[in-house]
Amino acid sequence: METVVITGGSLVTEEINYDKDFLFPVLKLENANYKELIGGRGLRYLTDATKMSLVAAKMAKENAQIEEFIPERSGVVVATNFSSMSTIVDFDKLTLAEGPRSVGAMQGPNLVLNATAAKLGIHFNISGFNTTISTGRVAALDALEYAYHMIQKREVDLVIVTGVEEFTPAYKQWLAETHIMSADQIAQLRQLGGTIILESQSHAKARGAKIYGQILKFCSTFDSHFLVKNTNKKNENNYEEYHYLMTELSENTEEYMSICIADNHLMEDHQDEIDYFQRNFKQTEILPIYDVFGGELFGSTGIAQILYSLQKFQEEKGAILCNDWSGNFKGLSLSHHNEMVKE
Repeated sequence: METVVITGGSLVTEEINYDKDFLFPVLKLENANYKELIGGRGLRYLTDATKMSLVAAKMAKENAQIEEFIPERSGVVVATNFSSMSTIVDFDKLTLAEGPRSVGAMQGPNLVLNATAAKLGIHFNISGFNTTISTGRVAALDALEYAYHMIQKREVDLVIVTGVEEFTPAYKQWLAETHIMSADQIAQLRQLGGTIILESQSHAKARGAKIYGQILKFCSTFDSHFLVKNTNKKNENNYEEYHYLMTELSENTEEYMSICIADNHLMEDHQDEIDYFQRNFKQTEILPIYDVFGGELFGSTGIAQILYSLQKFQEEKGAILCNDWSGNFKGLSLSHHNEMVKE
């Protein structure tokens, strides 16, 4: 089977707190001129998530030095949970307040969660496959695994993997009005659209691409009692799933020079989570990402984790771990390009 490597990446983010040059191109949302970056045609009909994704994919394509995608040998996977929610909220409010005849026809496509992935496929003329993954905070890592297996099995040579979440003012207002989240939790939400270019190593070498890293292995587990267990903050078993993931990724956990964790500040025990890693993996640098990106990224978390991790470690292996408060736990291991595993 094919070896899968990372040849490009980019971030379009609401916030980033990093005082050094980032390994991959980064665009702050406040500086995003969408008309200039992706053209004005049909722009007003696109959701914020789709606009962020188009720009992130364009930047990643340039970062990977790809001239054109080969349509049938390329694919698109988008990880998102909320990219259609703002449209749904507007659609429902307008329908209830003014009646169904007041709804515009162009709102329809954006009600579908796959609208962002579909637009990416059309914009870049990609026909290999087009998929949306919506599995909570672990969505981006699930999307990467989906793309990883498609490349391994030689279904395609290259995949655009994008993670994106939009939290518009209208959507935040709806969250507040429905009391789904507290004001403090809503204030933690951050918008981010990030893209990683995955390729087969043979395809990347054939076109002379720079290889940033290699995906080594994925693993996952599920604990249906996770929320209940976390009511006891001092229980060491609260994070036993992480121990399982680390041992599944490698028999020798000491070979990992860094572990990037998606510290979840929406839950009260987030510091206990960090303490667990610092206590149990003393030889390893622990990389929480919450403060780096200023808040909760939800479904786009995994993309930010990988691009930040490749920024931090050199010539070594690293682990990426993410969990969802519903009990999904996901992990992957990757190596820097100088630590490549031979085919």
